[in-house]
Amino acid sequence: MFDSRLSFLSKELLEDFSNYNFVNMSSLLLIVKNDNIRNLFIKYYNILKDVYGENKELLFRSVENFYDYYDLLKDVENQELTNKEQSNFVDVIVSLNNTCNIKKKSDLNDYDITLLKKLIKDLSSTQNEEIYRNLICNYLYNKGYDERGNNSWLEVITIKQLLDLFDADVLEDLKINGNSVFNENEIEFFRMIKLLLGNNNRELLLDYIDKIISKRASRNIVPIVIALNKVKKYRVELINSQIISIDEVEELYLTNPVDVKKTNRKGVDIYTISNQDFKVLCSENDDGIHYEYVDASALTKNSYAYRKLVNNGSIRLTTINNSTVVKMNKDSITRKEMYPNFILVVGELTDELVNIAAENELKIVIYSEG
Repeated sequence: MFDSRLSFLSKELLEDFSNYNFVNMSSLLLIVKNDNIRNLFIKYYNILKDVYGENKELLFRSVENFYDYYDLLKDVENQELTNKEQSNFVDVIVSLNNTCNIKKKSDLNDYDITLLKKLIKDLSSTQNEEIYRNLICNYLYNKGYDERGNNSWLEVITIKQLLDLFDADVLEDLKINGNSVFNENEIEFFRMIKLLLGNNNRELLLDYIDKIISKRASRNIVPIVIALNKVKKYRVELINSQIISIDEVEELYLTNPVDVKKTNRKGVDIYTISNQDFKVLCSENDDGIHYEYVDASALTKNSYAYRKLVNNGSIRLTTINNSTVVKMNKDSITRKEMYPNFILVVGELTDELVNIAAENELKIVIYSEG
């Protein structure tokens, strides 16, 4: 029977949440048992939901961290906040971890200074550039640069993974039903963090840190969280908009026969592309789980290439050997939703590869640097 005290949540979400973590479900029931605590939790959860969207992972973190915010929520209840206090209050809540231990309304006015002091203290304790990056990303974007910087095991995508896969131009080009998905501010933000964090320019990073401290830069994480979540939400569409298919290779051959050559061997069409790079979604062994979305020039092994990434709701990004790869759930193997579109050869074309292509009725594309 549905408990009316949980009516602020959908039945579908509660069922999903209960299956996801039964222990945390017990904690949620304890929260809603008391009407006053329940009302505070609803206000707290609604702020988070407006920024992060509603899903079982957010509900888990909301329940898990609620009592870190309980004193603050209770203290500000029925009080009028100034614009600065309101902005800092939302920032504290949306951070999902009350690292500065803000407990009272009186703490809110100087919260941005308190947070900056914490950043300075943390930065002074290390000389490691990767730790610098994680500290900066957590301070400005409330997200780890890499997996070591994430503040929860539920943070399954890092800034580094997004930067590894996408450029601002890719965001700018993405359209759905003729409409741009990302606005100008989101594109320029991504361009900025790509410049700052997408290379190993230590001097640029240190200069940026110095400006943050000297100008007492405060953060505005709500639009940033929304922008990063948007990149995460459309990661499949972004990948599919860039990868090359065998039909597009044929078009390149017809329009640019100088750089694209076509031959046939044992009944297998073979294309050789020279002097131009292209994006591919590929798998070395067609295991049905791990896929790379990379430039052809970055590959060191022959691979199966795919027409598109199937969005089945079980796709995430992960890091293997310092490279970002796309990972699907193991049940995708039995469903067999991904089929190779062609075989990409980055080395010598052998009879064995031609035979594999013939047996699977696939064409071959050879990448050549010229």
